[in-house]
Amino acid sequence: MKTKALLLSTVVLLLMGQFPLPAHAADDGRGDDLAVFGMELEKLMYLCGGIMAAALCAITFLAYRRTQRTRLLSIVLAFALFAVKGFLIATELFMDELPHIDLITTLLDFAMLAAFFYGVMKK
Repeated sequence: MKTKALLLSTVVLLLMGQFPLPAHAADDGRGDDLAVFGMELEKLMYLCGGIMAAALCAITFLAYRRTQRTRLLSIVLAFALFAVKGFLIATELFMDELPHIDLITTLLDFAMLAAFFYGVMKK
């Protein structure tokens, strides 16, 4: 059991380390963002991260239904928040920048960290 918790914690830390915490870098006006098919690579990575987080959320929820361990519900919540964050940032690929997106994603970061901490520490 301890090995699984350590493995889950490591995976979570690796996933969270892939994306910079300031959700949206300030535009310096040079227009030198990397682009793939005319879309910002950074936003595409957030979209991929959101899709991966949604998949992990579903897998963790299935694990909860199978084992009925309530601590998994907080992990499900954390993955769901991570998916929401990724999708919110990725919406800038298709729409104008949302107002207050930096504040919203920072609050989501705090909520994710709290949910992961609770899920790991709960007995």
